[in-house]
Amino acid sequence: MNYIIVIDITQLQFDMNDIYRFITTSPKVDDWWHYLPSIYIVTTEMSAKEMADSFVTNYPGLRHFITKVDLSEYNGVLKNSAWDWLKKKTQKIFNINPIPRPRPVSIEDLLRRATETSIKKREDPLNPLLEAILGKASK
Repeated sequence: MNYIIVIDITQLQFDMNDIYRFITTSPKVDDWWHYLPSIYIVTTEMSAKEMADSFVTNYPGLRHFITKVDLSEYNGVLKNSAWDWLKKKTQKIFNINPIPRPRPVSIEDLLRRATETSIKKREDPLNPLLEAILGKASK
């Protein structure tokens, strides 16, 4: 799950470098984003409450806000590396895969399929014509 963590960086009694290390080296954080001074986006199996509890335990009094974040729509002005991370993350979330290329089909395959479909519909007046074409195409 992706969460956004917003930290009040105006609280000078806290070492923001230590908080950075705490978040980015946590074994429970699978991935993280930090391109704005007070904001982190983390991917983790922890709940917002579990993360908040760990902040309260390690940094009593640190004002922070944690909530799930939906990365399916975003916009703004950031460095290219921030956008690259978001693009990779959204591809993982939605399992975006390239559309497979269609395999080439020969005219003989098309005629055979058309004839098989047409023969199943006995009332189709094109049956004799398709059978004649198919017979000539396969020779």
